[in-house]
Amino acid sequence: MEPRSSRFRTGDPTGTKGYCYRRLECRGARIPELVLHRHRAFDLAASTAERAIALEPNLAFAYSALAFALVYSKPAEALAAAQKGIRLDPLMSGLYAFPEGLAYAYMGQCDKAIPALKSYIAYLNIIPGRLYLVACYVELGRDREAHAEAAEVMRMSPQFSLAAQKQMSPLKGPLKERFFGDMAKAGLK
Repeated sequence: MEPRSSRFRTGDPTGTKGYCYRRLECRGARIPELVLHRHRAFDLAASTAERAIALEPNLAFAYSALAFALVYSKPAEALAAAQKGIRLDPLMSGLYAFPEGLAYAYMGQCDKAIPALKSYIAYLNIIPGRLYLVACYVELGRDREAHAEAAEVMRMSPQFSLAAQKQMSPLKGPLKERFFGDMAKAGLK
């Protein structure tokens, strides 16, 4: 089997030589690449994911892509897409749990966001999952757990900058200020 990084680079995260990807590409649609998210092309990512779903309605990754594309603007729709992806591919549920957790958090349901974010962190232990977990803990008044997660972020990345994360975040308005304020309350700088 190829190394994981080359599978993602070639558009084959499953390692099955792109069964669904190639079939979708032949029909003229491709799963949205992460580059669309990096360039904040969320509308294009969402329309591409919707087209992929229309062509292949049982492709869990397409629902995940749709969830990631919609989570910042339409969290309720993103939640439904993430949950559909989880139902279709339970083995990848940890990955699909990130947009699910974000959607719950953005809708003010941090108690439901925490298990989803923990599932994501168990699957892929990277800083963004922990940041939103910190914010949810602060929102619920669970300061000890928030400080523990903030300490873990600093352990993982000693050069961590909350200001840089805030600048890169696609969140806007008062929700962005609230969540990043929560992160600062937990001790992140």
